[in-house]
Amino acid sequence: MPQTSLEKLLSAIVKTGLFATLAIPFITLDFLVYPSVNGQALIFQVFIELLLLFYVPLILLYPRYRPRIRSKTTIGILVYFGTLFITALFSANSHMSLWSSLQRSTGIVFMLHILAYYFMLVSVFMDTAFKTPLNPPVVRVEIWFLRALVAAGAVMAIIVIFQSFNWVMALRGDTRPYGTLGNSDFLGTYLLFSIYFSLLL
Repeated sequence: MPQTSLEKLLSAIVKTGLFATLAIPFITLDFLVYPSVNGQALIFQVFIELLLLFYVPLILLYPRYRPRIRSKTTIGILVYFGTLFITALFSANSHMSLWSSLQRSTGIVFMLHILAYYFMLVSVFMDTAFKTPLNPPVVRVEIWFLRALVAAGAVMAIIVIFQSFNWVMALRGDTRPYGTLGNSDFLGTYLLFSIYFSLLL
């Protein structure tokens, strides 16, 4: 079934926005107490909420974009988030569980944005494809997303190497480089994803 103009527009906006999220780890908001962690979490949440304005009409009007809830991956993720929500309800500090702290920004509210991010990814990249002049066979869009993610990880790794030699972004109260993420532990996790996806490609 041919795509309508509205479907193409909504789909293109969501796809472009998802690609743009790969730039968020490189953004810092210096006017915040924690420019990297808190700033990036805030930008990500606002960005996802803006994308939802286009994603929700897309899945309501065009059923083929609706995520497959019965897939094993989705079921596993929903079980994880369900467990997370239940533990937050019975936690010693429900306010902290809901909003987290400025240093971490990983409360339930943030995790719900992560869940929305997952659903958008599997919805718009599941069945889409395009052709390139150099490669007439179909090249799936999600492969380009993973390539962009790996490329972003490579750029981050270069920044970390430069930071180790104090060529860029002098370290603040930490002997371990952290790139633009503000936390060396977060940096390690971020680069692990890039390494893993680079192996898939």
